[in-house]
Amino acid sequence: MAAVLGVTGMSVATVAWAHMTDSTPASHELSTGTLEAPTLPATAAGTCVLLVGDEIVVSWTRTASVKADGYEILRAVGTDPYSSHAVVAGRTTESFTDSLLAFSTEYRYVVKAKKENWRSAGTAPVSRTTRTATCG
Repeated sequence: MAAVLGVTGMSVATVAWAHMTDSTPASHELSTGTLEAPTLPATAAGTCVLLVGDEIVVSWTRTASVKADGYEILRAVGTDPYSSHAVVAGRTTESFTDSLLAFSTEYRYVVKAKKENWRSAGTAPVSRTTRTATCG
């Protein structure tokens, strides 16, 4: 069993722990390793609106970490780098619909579990190319 020791003067990311049977305290840093990443990412076609835009539904298997409070969706268009695109609330959430996307364009996604400002490692990347303007 572990007990939390005082954290005065320490950064928010550092928490000191001591094992009840060990008189030598050990220091551990809270990191992305404490949040398990979601798994099995996938994409599917969403609704396409003729001459307006397409949708991609990104799905994943939720994290096993009960600490998570939602997910961050990172997106890249074509060969551009990934950037934060959306945050969805709820550990049990397992999909996100990306709407009004450009036609005939490749979109790539990575999903991370989140807890406030903390993030897990990302899922394997998944990609999908949107349909043409005629929704074909």
